Amino acid sequence: MGREHDGATLRVGVIAGLLPIFRDLGVNVDAALMSVGLNASIFDNTEMLITYAAYDRLLDFGIRESGCANLGLLVGMTAPDLGLPGFLMLNAPTVREGVMDAVKFHSRIDGGGVFSLSEAGDVATVNYSIVAPKLRCTDQISDTAIALAYGALRRLIGPDF
Repeated sequence: MGREHDGATLRVGVIAGLLPIFRDLGVNVDAALMSVGLNASIFDNTEMLITYAAYDRLLDFGIRESGCANLGLLVGMTAPDLGLPGFLMLNAPTVREGVMDAVKFHSRIDGGGVFSLSEAGDVATVNYSIVAPKLRCTDQISDTAIALAYGALRRLIGPDF
């Protein structure tokens, strides 16, 4: 994990469900944001970026305040705005091309993690690896990514997925 990922960022649209989830869990949103030096207005524009470190600290704050051990999954299960990768994926002519587009352009929305696609015969596997260093809640961040990928694939493939 090189220094080039120390300032890794995440597009706000990907985690847009975080603040409503905090409210539902009784977490003081203003206190959480203040603890990481952010203002709620940053969530008004889905194109804004926050650091991976800030998202990590928000998850840590939310878990400590709510006791919710599956916070990352809840965030990923919301219907996020996946930006250009999501648009390309959902408008691709085939599922394979859609997933390949999402993997190829993922760095536009997430600089702290890497998606990859492996294919062996009729089986395809999507992998996610965190490359941002010094994070406390890597399990929660991975859970967010897994839930995001599942939701995106479900929208792409349909209810039979």
